[in-house]
This record gives sequence, C-alpha cells and structure tokens, in this order.
Amino acid sequence: MIAITFLGTGNYQETTYRLNDDRQFSTSLFPLAVNEFYQPDLFYVVMTEEAKKTNYAPLASLGRCKEIIIPNGSDDTEIWEMFDILVDNLPPGGEYLVDITHGFRSQPVMFLASAVFMKALKDIRFSHILYGAYEARDKKTNIAPVFELVEFLDLIEWTFAISRFNDAGDMRGLAGLLSNIETRSGEDAPRIEQLSRAGEIFSRLTDSFATLRLKEILDYSEKFSRKVKGLNRDFEKHPSSRPFQKLLESALEKLQPFSIASGMLFLESGINAQKEMISWYLKTEQYQQAVTLAREYLVTKYLVEYENLTEEKDITNYKKYREKAENTLHNWMELAKKKFSTSDRRTLYGEFWKNITDDRNNLNHAGINRYQINSKSADLKKSIEKNCAQIIKLI
Repeated sequence: MIAITFLGTGNYQETTYRLNDDRQFSTSLFPLAVNEFYQPDLFYVVMTEEAKKTNYAPLASLGRCKEIIIPNGSDDTEIWEMFDILVDNLPPGGEYLVDITHGFRSQPVMFLASAVFMKALKDIRFSHILYGAYEARDKKTNIAPVFELVEFLDLIEWTFAISRFNDAGDMRGLAGLLSNIETRSGEDAPRIEQLSRAGEIFSRLTDSFATLRLKEILDYSEKFSRKVKGLNRDFEKHPSSRPFQKLLESALEKLQPFSIASGMLFLESGINAQKEMISWYLKTEQYQQAVTLAREYLVTKYLVEYENLTEEKDITNYKKYREKAENTLHNWMELAKKKFSTSDRRTLYGEFWKNITDDRNNLNHAGINRYQINSKSADLKKSIEKNCAQIIKLI
C-alpha cells in the first residue's frame, strides 16, 4: 500500500490518535500514526517548501518518503498547478491510502477532485481517506478519533452511477459499487447482507434492457424493488451507506412502472409498462430498442384489441397469431394510404405501422440501402421520437 499525506506549516500538538476504538498512537504528526497503523510501503508527502522546512524532518527519518513539492495555492493558477503536480507524480494502478489531516488551505478539497480524476485516468484504488481529528479529541484523556472518509469518495461514484442509470438505463456501475461496499463492510463494519445478490440483479436488469427482454425487465424490476426494500435493515447496520439507500430508492422510483407489471406482460398493467418502456428508451436515447419495441407493441396491441387474446402462449405464437397480425397491419397500411382518418383506428394502426417499420429498416440497414443512403441521423432521430410518441399516445 502507498500512502499520500499532506503536510502544512502548523504547530502541531501531540495527542493520542485512536483508530476504530482499538489501536492508538501518540504523536504530533498524524502521518506517523498512519505509519504505525498501516505500515505503508511508501509515503508520498505533498507539501510546500515552507512546510518541508517546518515539519518534514520526522517523516523523512522513516526513509520511505518521496517529496511532492507544490505551490502555496495563492490563486486559481497555483491551485490548478497543484492539481497537475499531484496527478503527474502518482504512478498508475495500485492501492492508495490518503491522509488529509494536516492539509493546507484548499488541499483536501483539491485532492477529492483529483481522486475522482485519477481513479478514471490511472486506475487507482483509494482504500482509505483518513482524517485525524485533533479538534475532536477528549480534553481529559487527550485521545483524538480518526475519521474514515473514503465513503464520501464512494458517494461521488454512486452519484455518477445513478446518473448513468437515469441517462442511459445502465446499472452496471451500481452493481459493481454494491459489491465493493460489501467487501469493505466485511473489514470495517458489520457485514451488509444480500448486497452481492442485489448487484447480480442490477447486472441482469441492465442486460435485459440492453437486449430488450420484456419479461426479464418486468421480472428483474420487481426483484429489484423487493431487494431495495429488504436492504433497509442492512443499511441501518452501516450508517455511512444511507445516502446510497436514497440513491437506490431514486432508481426504484424510475423502475416502478415495470416492477408492478411482473407476470402480467399482456394484461393492462403490462401493456402500460411497454408504453413506459418505449418512453424510457427514447429518454435514454436507445433508439434501436425504442423502434423495435414500438413495432412489436403494435402487433401485441392489435392482438389484444382485435383478437381478444390475453394468454402469453397465444400472443407470442408467431405462426398462429403474430404473422397474421402483421399481415393485417400491412393491409391497413395500404388502406391508410388511400383514405386516412384519425377516427378510423385501422388507418391509425396502418399509418403507424408504415412509419415505424420505415424507421426500423432505416436503422437496421445502417442507412446504406438505396432508399436511405441520404438519410441524416438527426432526421432519423426526430422521426423515431415523433412516431414512437404518437404510438404511445394514440394506440
């Protein structure tokens, strides 16, 4: 493990730092307590020239330190220079522990932004972000607690993951983060039960959305709902993860129309869920899935409305029912060409069938057949959005 410690110019006073109400070490410089608690292989000491003169000697005596000299951070230019120096000096990969106890001015805030950047750019893992809280010490015993702040870095990642889910319907980030929390809780807190299972559900739900498996989306959405509600007890065991609970509940709200329709794909709630799903795909700009589902939805809705089918075995039977439905919709498309009327649902079906089929073919042929060679992506996007919206509203 590599430690990064920030060193300032303060006149630091001796206190006894206690880690997890167990190990403790008396020192005026918290990095020395870090050395006692974790025995890192190497210290990167981030400091100004003045801090080096004032407080570096005890750390240098460890013989495992590398200096990272930064400017004072007197203006925006120097703060960005600090950022560049820190990012450029830390090697990629590996596990890092960070001590921000004696950080000078804006250094801890700057580091938090740097940490998010370096995790993405350099594949760095931050296992601990520590703060030795001298100001929170017990005045009688002179014992100061050590705060573990790495969960706040996790919270930023969770926020990005939820944003990714809301914007693109992708839950893989959530699945991975859930697994990481369970691993850490096994080391530092009571084990959070069932989180790995929740991660599996999130991953499968993501695959279902990506491959447009209607039944799986409804089923895994319902399992997701039950799992989130069942995690309340586990979150109580791990208070620092409660903000994550709120983020999960936000995701649950997005999936609510799907979770209530599990097992009812071709009943009213399932039909409504399919319409919501088309809207979902449009919102997350997954146009291939939106067009594919909208076209299949027209076939399904025809079978429910005109053939009075409700059984899955019938509605999914292509040779017996769906092929017949497609032929009927094609005939209604020809009817719509001759005499379109919004009051005649047959011509509505026919018009929408033509439009959504054209959009599907345009997508599936990559715009390179002779009818679509000059088709522009912006025009196709507008066409898909318009036609899907009309199907949702009128059919």
